Amino acid sequence: MKPQGGLTAPKPKEHGAWGMLYVPLVTAAGIAGTFNVRVLLVAAAVTFVFLSQRPYAQLLSSLGVRRDPDLLRRNLTWLAGY
Repeated sequence: MKPQGGLTAPKPKEHGAWGMLYVPLVTAAGIAGTFNVRVLLVAAAVTFVFLSQRPYAQLLSSLGVRRDPDLLRRNLTWLAGY
């Protein structure tokens, strides 16, 4: 029986990378003394690019993805969604 992984979003496994992603952004916003819609849009864009890293890497590198149409469709769906 295949696992039902189509609804769960693929998440990066590098837990320390979240700090490396957001600490500079928060620091820069604090130094600039501003926190507005532009900062939120940049944070959202960076987050979605970071989240799309795993489906993109799986599409490029894995032979299993090419052989399994469900896995291919899942990765393409999440990549397009991000």
